[in-house]
Amino acid sequence: MPSKAVLAEVERINGWMTGLKQSGLNVRSIDKRKAGQLKWRVQMIHRLASYWIEVTAQGKNLNFVAVLLRFNNNNTQEISRLALRLNNKLVSSHIAVQSGCFVLKQSTLNEDISERRFYRDLTNFHQVHEYVYGELVKKARQLK
Repeated sequence: MPSKAVLAEVERINGWMTGLKQSGLNVRSIDKRKAGQLKWRVQMIHRLASYWIEVTAQGKNLNFVAVLLRFNNNNTQEISRLALRLNNKLVSSHIAVQSGCFVLKQSTLNEDISERRFYRDLTNFHQVHEYVYGELVKKARQLK
C-alpha cells in the first residue's frame, strides 16, 4: 500500500493532468496510470509529429521523457554527433540514448513545482521536442 505522501502526490498531479486539456497545450490524450503509481502518459502533437511524454514522479524529481527517434546501426554515429551538438544548445532538457532510441529528457525538482510551473515546463519540453525532432529527422533523411 502506497504511503499517504505518495497518494497525495498522485492526487496533486492527477489534478494537473485533468486540467491539461483546458491549458491550451496541444494535448491529444492523457493516460492516467493505476492508483498509487507515479507515472502518467500524455500524448501531444506538434507540426511534425504526434508523440507520447511519460511523466514520472521519482524521489524528489518530476521527469518528462519522450522518444525522438529510433535508430539503426547505419546512421547512429552521425545522428549521435548531431544529438551532442543539439545538447549544447538545450537549457533544461537533454537528449539521451535509451533502449535503442534517442529520447528527450527533462527533470524538475518536485518540491519546486506548482500547477503553473508544470504547464510551463511541459510547454517548454513540447517546444524543445518539436525543434530537436525536426533536426534529427532531417539528418536521418539526409543519411538515407
